[in-house]
Amino acid sequence: MTAPRIETFSTGGGDRRVLLIHGAGSAAKPILRLGERILTEIPDAEAHAVSLAGYGSVASDPRLPRIDQHLDVLRLVIGTERWHVVGHSMGGFLALQLARQASRQIASLSLIEPTAFGVLDSSADREAIAVDQEIIRRFAAGREKGAGIPVFIEAWNQSPWDSLPEALRSRLLDMESLVYEEARAVSFDQTAWSDYAGLTQPMLLLAGTASLLPAKRIAQRLSALPSAVGLHWLEGAGHMAVLRDPEPFAGPIAAHIRSTIRAGNGPGSA
Repeated sequence: MTAPRIETFSTGGGDRRVLLIHGAGSAAKPILRLGERILTEIPDAEAHAVSLAGYGSVASDPRLPRIDQHLDVLRLVIGTERWHVVGHSMGGFLALQLARQASRQIASLSLIEPTAFGVLDSSADREAIAVDQEIIRRFAAGREKGAGIPVFIEAWNQSPWDSLPEALRSRLLDMESLVYEEARAVSFDQTAWSDYAGLTQPMLLLAGTASLLPAKRIAQRLSALPSAVGLHWLEGAGHMAVLRDPEPFAGPIAAHIRSTIRAGNGPGSA
């Protein structure tokens, strides 16, 4: 297979590297705004937002699993350097998988409601699992009527489909198959809590108090990992709040990265 094209958007010019990974149906440029806010508190850093497979100008192969293609792109981006990784939604799930596969290159993790559904307990978290499965069921049923993506977007955006700009609705409709594949992949992922227990990178979890139950429960589960340094709750925030107003998220993430650097776990450290 030919190596995928790399498309990144960058800001800053320091020697600390911050990688931002977007979620399903989103893009690199919106999450770069979070990187810009982080850099106001870490001026010696450089932030890079990467387009995943099938996004922007990055091609994808319909014959290969989507998550694997995303991880191929991310491994190419990080190379042999060390990075502070920030991921939102599916991007948070990908950050966790990247940390498992390339642990030496990951200095810290900041995860905003990562969709790591495999950590949920089939008994204790059955209500959260049911919420997600209903969204996937309605997404699949809607696709048969040509209206699957609006169902999914309304659920996770927690706002009416018609409230989105027409250009964005058109782009999302074109991406319906891609987003459906990603949604199913993370919903039925089998990476359990114990599979993440060996991670050593300092991990900060962030979640909104007004977000969907599955997102909150996943964050709570991950915050119990040995490498987790805390779970930061953002009052009144929903799942997509970080893209609408990144400022409240940037402070805790910047503080986490600075703490990691002081502890000697940042880029350039042994």
